Amino acid sequence: MPFHTVFFDLDGTLCDSKPGITSSMIYALEAFGIQADPEDLDRFIGPPLKYTFAQYGFSGKDLDAVIVKYRENYAIKGVFELSLYPGIAEMLRDLASAGKRLILATSKLESAAVQILEYTGIKPYFSHVAGADQFGMRLEKADVLRYAFAQSGIVDSAGCVMVGDREYDIWGARDMGMPCMAVSYGYGARRELEEADADAIVDSVSALRNRLLAG
Repeated sequence: MPFHTVFFDLDGTLCDSKPGITSSMIYALEAFGIQADPEDLDRFIGPPLKYTFAQYGFSGKDLDAVIVKYRENYAIKGVFELSLYPGIAEMLRDLASAGKRLILATSKLESAAVQILEYTGIKPYFSHVAGADQFGMRLEKADVLRYAFAQSGIVDSAGCVMVGDREYDIWGARDMGMPCMAVSYGYGARRELEEADADAIVDSVSALRNRLLAG
């Protein structure tokens, strides 16, 4: 069935946001006396923050506090330390011109996601932006997607596809009854995407563009 609606993840799918995310993680961890190895942080890009900081032993009120610390740095500095992957803007333009409906679905705070789309100049291509909320009600990708469906008035996943770079995107898409096209150029290892049983894996932005336009 042809795709008429494409849900995009943000970090590792549309943009390389590693610099801002890792610098904010280091800032937050150092506030609690933890020295993190920057090279060890890639695996934490993509999942909800509660999972990331739980890996360092945070729970309960301390977990809430370290997330607040992370967002403190990210809102001021980290949100702007990123760049679109080459070809992304052109791909979105072509998809929109072809009549595809584009919706952002990210585990990042929705307010930060809007900032990034505006900063990179790609916000006009998206009909809706769905992200996490400050109160922890939308943490899982499936929660974000349910919210995105409701906001955009979608009641049937037929003709919809998710595009992401981590297993969380694949799981969330499956929960919503739609396929997931995974990209291997992001932060998830190809083995992770294969083991999560992505419906398709593409290795470049140009390959992604061609698959989405053909679908």
